[in-house]
Amino acid sequence: MVETVEVNDVYLAPHCRLGEGPLYDPKSDILLWVDIIGKKVHWVDYSRSDDVEYTRKSHKWVSVNNYVGCMGLTDQRLKYIAAAELGFGVVDLTQAKGQGEELEIEYKDVVHKPEDMMRFNDGVIDPVGRFFAGSMWEWRGAPHSNGKLYCLDAEGFVSVAHEGIGTPNGMAFSQDAKTFFLTDSDKQTIFKFDYDVKTGALSNQREFLKVDGGMVPDGFHMDTAGNFWIAIWGGNAVRKYSPQGEVLQEYKFPAQRISCTAFAGKNMDELVVTSASLHLRDPDYVYPETGEADKGGDIFRIKLPGVTGANRNVYKLN
Repeated sequence: MVETVEVNDVYLAPHCRLGEGPLYDPKSDILLWVDIIGKKVHWVDYSRSDDVEYTRKSHKWVSVNNYVGCMGLTDQRLKYIAAAELGFGVVDLTQAKGQGEELEIEYKDVVHKPEDMMRFNDGVIDPVGRFFAGSMWEWRGAPHSNGKLYCLDAEGFVSVAHEGIGTPNGMAFSQDAKTFFLTDSDKQTIFKFDYDVKTGALSNQREFLKVDGGMVPDGFHMDTAGNFWIAIWGGNAVRKYSPQGEVLQEYKFPAQRISCTAFAGKNMDELVVTSASLHLRDPDYVYPETGEADKGGDIFRIKLPGVTGANRNVYKLN
């Protein structure tokens, strides 16, 4: 029987419409995440000594001029490679002027036009610094499987690595960099591919695991033992899967739409979990002062003794 752990406490309550893409920056000891539909980038000083019971009352955020699906670490302090609405760009927090001020994404390569009704959603950096990110239909458009997996290489050249994706989500490379994992949430499936780290080529696509019961695999992060910590959208849960795709453990949250996970902290032994609001399509929704039973849009944080998250790779900015 699978062990179930109840998580009731909220770490931060930013009330995101679509909280996604948690990213721990070990150089600056900050945790970042995005509100895709809300067009915001959030961050918080992670190891502050005033943390009590893993709760925080405040954090920082800026508005951005386009949707940001995910971000990755770079070799420059407080600068992050981003897969945004129109293409690949840089989110430069050194230019953040104040709480809630607008920060413009510095595009390096434009892939979409606004009329395409497409945006980027999730991505990952490989061991030699290539940034892979998947595109999907923009949330106001009609769902389809025209999404693509793009690769931004170290020289800034963009190529298409894979096509025919519905909603691209969690991605990762195995520790030996010989296998690439890609979630297509529309198919409720995580696929795996053979990966050639020398060329960046994918081949031999096959199914790794499928989530049944009307629930959907979303973002994930792997630990150093090769386990997958997968957000289950619609299931109030994060599930720990073995390297063979077997469910080992389940963490339940007071939020139906769990969206992504990331290991964080100086020892990489804590799991941060993002979520989405049940009202994400309503830009005018106001949270009641007494709060809601569903904590979608808030951030959760779990201590995991004996577990170490895999380190993130870095993209080198020119």
